[in-house]
Parts: sequence; C-alpha cells; structure tokens
Amino acid sequence: MSVSDDAQVQILLADYASLDAANKLNVIGGDIAFVGLLENGMSTPFTVVVSVSVPGSYVNSSYALTVELHDITVGQVLLVPGPDGEPQAVRAQQMVAVSPLQLPPGFAVPTDARHTHTMVMTFGGIPLPAGHSFEVRAQIDGQSQDWFRRFHVLSSTPGVVFGGPANPSTIPGIGEYVVKPPED
Repeated sequence: MSVSDDAQVQILLADYASLDAANKLNVIGGDIAFVGLLENGMSTPFTVVVSVSVPGSYVNSSYALTVELHDITVGQVLLVPGPDGEPQAVRAQQMVAVSPLQLPPGFAVPTDARHTHTMVMTFGGIPLPAGHSFEVRAQIDGQSQDWFRRFHVLSSTPGVVFGGPANPSTIPGIGEYVVKPPED
C-alpha cells in the first residue's frame, strides 16, 4: 500500500479559516459552494482547507501534497497572471513529514491514531470568470482518489434590454401565442 491509498482527504471551502496555536482549525462561513465577484472582476475572499490524515504506520516518512484549482468549465487548471505578468497555474505543493504524535507525559498514543496535516490557503481575491465552475483538487505523491471540492462563481442576471420589442405580440414567433382580450 502507499500513502495515497491509505490517506483520508477532506477539502473544505469557507469564507475564512485559520489554524490556531494548538493546530486546531477555526472556520467562519464553512462549506460554501458559491463565490461572488467584486466590481473589479476579482473574487470575494475565500479560504481552501485541505486536511490529510494517514495511519501511524507512516510515521517518519513523508509525502508530496499538491492542491490545484481547476476551471472545469474550460477543462484546465486555472491560470492567473504571475508577478512577471506571465500566466501561472493556481497550485500549491509541499512535502509533508509524518511525525510522531506529541502528547503530555503519562498519555499513550493509541496504535490506530491517525496523523493529520492541514493546509490552509486564503485567497483575498483572484480573477475568476463569472458563471464558471471550479474544483479544488488534491493529490498525494501525484495520485488522486477523487479528492476534490466543487464550487461555482456567481454571475449577475442580465440587465434590462433597451430597444427591444414593444410588446409580446411583436416578438417574432410569439405573436400567435398571445391571447388578445375580447372586443366590446
């Protein structure tokens, strides 16, 4: 077996999340499925949380964790302008060392205890196309077990159209369905 076979991966989207000094996750507005857009075309702020849990048999080993943002509407990883203006994939990668659990003296670590690593990524606003759907996808050592979380970018409803038909009977193909009131 491999780490990717034995791992349990959870992905959460929230308005805000952070890890405190005790490595506990604090979440505000968790489990969102929609992200809004600001007038400047940037997304409203949101946070991605990826939690990976592995069995204790992997203590003193490491694995590569990769998290990517895929635009599933166009079928590719999201590209945004980098510092030099060139498109760069929205991707985070890190090596995770599985360390022994540290408990206060006098406490024993259960043999079936899982070791958890949590990655928190906060986006203060990134250029996301309105109306597109996205997936946050995770991989361990280049392998995925369908670890993803889908969300959608809201788009505004179309505004009023000026210069359109005067009434329904003047819309081509609609006139025959308009019932006219009886004449006196």
